[in-house]
Amino acid sequence: MPRKKTEQPEPLDSFIVSGTIVEVRDESCWEVGRGMHNNLSKEQRIDAALELVVDDYLTREGRKNKLPRSGDYMRNASEFAREMERRGLGTLDGCDDASLRKSIYPEVKKRFEAFERAVDAKNKSDPN
Repeated sequence: MPRKKTEQPEPLDSFIVSGTIVEVRDESCWEVGRGMHNNLSKEQRIDAALELVVDDYLTREGRKNKLPRSGDYMRNASEFAREMERRGLGTLDGCDDASLRKSIYPEVKKRFEAFERAVDAKNKSDPN
């Protein structure tokens, strides 16, 4: 006998862009389903790491000239994982940095580059 469909919480907001429905969600209305709780925890780790990276590497004028005290930890995944573990964003046991290297780092790098491009574009269009 088929299972009942799970009731999904309503998104905070939804709108259509070029024929695609876009839903805005946060922790209070995250979708229910197999493995979705893992997606939420991964997004939270990415957000926490991205906040640290943006604070260390960007200003309103663009990329900082002076690197963080710990050096350029965004140059590769291993350095990134070491720095995030040093700052308390590693796993609970502190010995496995595979998720930081393989899934968190690529997402943080991609989102950081998007932030950097957005800041540069804003500064080019509005020099004040």
